[in-house]
Amino acid sequence: MILLAYPPFEEGGRSFRWSGTTEIKNVYFSYPPWFLAYSAALLEKENIAVDLVDTTTLNMTNDEFVDYVKKTSPELLITEVSTLTIYKDLELMKRIKEEVGCKIALTGSHATALCQEILLQNPFIDFVLFGEYELTVLELAMMLRWNRFRNILGLAYREGNKIRINKPRQLIKDLDSLPFPARHFLPMDRYNEAFAQVPNQQLLSSRGCPFRCVFCLLPQTLYNHTVRYRNPKKVVDEMQMLIEEYKPKEIYFDDDSFTLNPKHVLGVCKEIKDRNLDIAWSCMGHALITEDVLKTMVDAGCVGVKFGVETASQRVQKEIKKNLDVEQIKKFVKLAKKFNLRTHATYMLGLPGDTKETIEETLKLAVTLGTDRFQISIATPYPGTEFYNWVKKNGHLVTEDFSRYDGNKEAVVSYPNLSKQEIDAAFKKALDLTSKFDFGIAKYLIQQQFKERGPIRFVPFFFNEVYSYANRLLRKHIFTLKAKVTKNSTIE
Repeated sequence: MILLAYPPFEEGGRSFRWSGTTEIKNVYFSYPPWFLAYSAALLEKENIAVDLVDTTTLNMTNDEFVDYVKKTSPELLITEVSTLTIYKDLELMKRIKEEVGCKIALTGSHATALCQEILLQNPFIDFVLFGEYELTVLELAMMLRWNRFRNILGLAYREGNKIRINKPRQLIKDLDSLPFPARHFLPMDRYNEAFAQVPNQQLLSSRGCPFRCVFCLLPQTLYNHTVRYRNPKKVVDEMQMLIEEYKPKEIYFDDDSFTLNPKHVLGVCKEIKDRNLDIAWSCMGHALITEDVLKTMVDAGCVGVKFGVETASQRVQKEIKKNLDVEQIKKFVKLAKKFNLRTHATYMLGLPGDTKETIEETLKLAVTLGTDRFQISIATPYPGTEFYNWVKKNGHLVTEDFSRYDGNKEAVVSYPNLSKQEIDAAFKKALDLTSKFDFGIAKYLIQQQFKERGPIRFVPFFFNEVYSYANRLLRKHIFTLKAKVTKNSTIE
């Protein structure tokens, strides 16, 4: 038996891109563990006994997960870890090794970036699967009983007292060769993208991004800035399956950037139209979309686009190698409004080159751009990224305590022209700016919390959070009004 798992993280949520804490326990809009789910599907296809559990979304405690592993009694436990959670993940894996004794493998971007260090410092970890790992999982499962690991690409492991790191595995060229993710193992009713109507379902139509943003994790640790696309027919096959099996109000494309390739976008749209598929859908995209492509998307059911802005400063855009034209972003938002599309923009504070003045510009842009929603996080340098290497080399890294690498909480960088304290202070202001009431999300959260807490414990939670939320909402509108009333006003 092979057990695939997201380990518990009671303080927040995790995904293959990003992990972060949340203020309210058990409230986090989460995404399926895509790579683990694809790996499980591959193992099932080869008739290899497998189980998959997302303990984070199920709100499992460490004790409950250890009991689950004992009950499953796997030969091999494969867990996807993150920078923020790595210490807790390792502590839990050590306990499982002591109490269960199964072989243990780690995967994910953090494990990829620091595979040798992890194996050297943690003798209870048997393997690290680095890079894009589904096929590595399959080969490892097949070779496990014979202990033949030398020819498995993308595998690092302990051989006696030595650490062996095999050659990297090439990326999967044909994504359509993978079966659909093994969703039947997962609590699919709990996965929701906050941008889309709740309940919603998500899928991937492509992998990768060609841009070289210094902070972006997956293109640097897993994809090597390579983009691969699925056949539009296969994509819409999966959409139909999701509609029939889970009856979502909306489908969300969780690609790195769904709109990068107009040919791919138009192909998916044509397939949706040809099948008369009646479903609203939205996507993670890019602000560089032409009007013709956007119109075709809307005609095929698109209702929203989520996209990254990061900073309002053209100088900082160049520093982080994103190089978006802020004027182009403004044009895109106006175009989206013309088609009645929902928009959601993401921003970061504390990027390389940022100053108090550029952060001020970014906050003003966030509240005046006119998107339906926006989110602001603290730029966090994860191992394996150019951002991490640069701040470490130049002495801008405040700490290497990875449990503090939380873009929802505090900065771990400090620059000569912008201190950690100034970044943290700006983020506190940003939290007030991002409060916005949304009935669909509020309804979902209320239902989830009532189910989790029961009627007696729910009442004090409800009144406490309503007061807190209303206070933040009021302050947000005050800040927004200030920014709109005077062009040169400061966000105070």
